[in-house]
Parts: sequence; C-alpha cells; structure tokens
Amino acid sequence: MTTPRTRTARPVQSAKRAAHKSEQEPETDRQDVADGGSAGALSPREQQLLAALLEQPTIQKAAKVARVPERTCYRWLAAAPFKAAYAEARRQAMQQATARLQHAAGQAVETLEEIMGDSDAPSTARVSAARATLEIAYRAVEIEDLTERIAALEATAAKEEVTT
Repeated sequence: MTTPRTRTARPVQSAKRAAHKSEQEPETDRQDVADGGSAGALSPREQQLLAALLEQPTIQKAAKVARVPERTCYRWLAAAPFKAAYAEARRQAMQQATARLQHAAGQAVETLEEIMGDSDAPSTARVSAARATLEIAYRAVEIEDLTERIAALEATAAKEEVTT
C-alpha cells in the first residue's frame, strides 16, 4: 500500500516532460481540479493534457495524445484552476516565442535592407521589403506612443487613488 503524495504545480517544462513519460506516477486520493480538488495543483493526467494542448493543433488530438477522454478535456478546460494553468502555460510559450523573434529581428532587418538595396533583385521584392520595413517602423512608433500614454494614465490613476 502506498501513501498518498501531495502534488504541487509544476512549470510548463515539467508538464511537457510528464506528457512524454512512459510510466505513470501513482495516483493519490486527490480529486482532479475540475471535480473540486486542490486548486493549486494539477494531477499527472491534467499535466499530460496541458502539455498535449500546447503541442497539438486541436483539442481532439491533444485528448488522444494525453489519453484523456475528449469530454473530460472540455470539462477540465472549463474548470477555473485548469483554465488558469493553461492560460499561464500559453502565456509562457508566447513569451519564449517573442524572445526568439526579438533575437532574430536584427538579421531580419539586415535581410530587408539587402533586398531593398539590391538593384538586381526584382522590383516586386524591393517594394515588398520597403513596405515591410515601413510598416514595422510605423507599428514600433505606435507601440512606443501607446506605452507612454498608458504609463501617464497609470500615473494619473495612482495619484487619484492616493487622494481618495
């Protein structure tokens, strides 16, 4: 007879590793979060589904990979604790993707500059590169402007909060 283990929330990488584990961890007496169990922890099955949801293009495929019934997937996705864990995992994945894009941005700009300046390149390629460069520059200015405006609004709101 095994003693129940307390489960704690694992980071996304641990959830991905759990999805690829061949052996199952022993079950505990804890219910799945969707059934009212501990809000701060995901069961191994929930972690496997979370990892599968991040890696598979559809819920149906994620359910199959995680070996969880599709109805259970939808039930867990509707439960606040699982929904929050899934949202956080997606946020972390997007942050990693954004960091990779930022790392490649310098090379992308160099490529656009090369194409724009290459008189042997087709004019459509040069125009396309110029347009992309201008659009990106315009968006960057917009983002900087919005960031400043939001900071000013937050400062104003903080001052009003202090006076009330």
